[in-house]
Amino acid sequence: MKKILGLAIAAVLVMALVGFGTFSYFSDQETSNANQITAGTLYLDINNGTTNYTILTGITNQQPGNSGSSFAPLKNMGTLAGDFYIQTGAVTNTGAVLGSGKYADGVGQLGADSQIALWVDVNDNGVFDAGDLCLTSSGTVETYTAAGGVLPYDSWNNFASKTWKPVIASMAPNAIVNCYINYQIPTSVTNEIQGDSVQLSLTFCLNQVGQ
Repeated sequence: MKKILGLAIAAVLVMALVGFGTFSYFSDQETSNANQITAGTLYLDINNGTTNYTILTGITNQQPGNSGSSFAPLKNMGTLAGDFYIQTGAVTNTGAVLGSGKYADGVGQLGADSQIALWVDVNDNGVFDAGDLCLTSSGTVETYTAAGGVLPYDSWNNFASKTWKPVIASMAPNAIVNCYINYQIPTSVTNEIQGDSVQLSLTFCLNQVGQ
């Protein structure tokens, strides 16, 4: 009898231990789905998607006393503000081919004798006035003031391989600026420029703010 009772108690304990795993505490759960981040964009557009846009083009047969200007329309098409800056490349002077004219000596003098001014029309009115920015050949950016609002013309050669950074800090999305090149050939220039040409490249950049 004791043996049977002992077996019965053991069986009850085994069932109790087996049943212990079927009990559950209170619980609840929620789900957080589709966690993600999306990067913004920096996209500087020139002349509505034009590539290798030329600001001064088709300007030939120039002479002392001539002047003119043209511009590159630029827009921040991205979703982020960016620091806008400008770089120039080397100045290339090409002399008139020897024998092509009385003063054709094969030496390019136009870059030294003619002048340009680089400026940014911040308020987009086509006039160099209050708030506009001019880029000096020394590498500084100056803001127009009523007392000193004169474009800083200098020879093309002096604008070679310069960086102005930033020209506009934190240029907002959809902001538009026009970057101008004004040129002039002083009346004091002599026959040495006849048949010569000069060329300069500009690079417009939009960088992450503060970088």
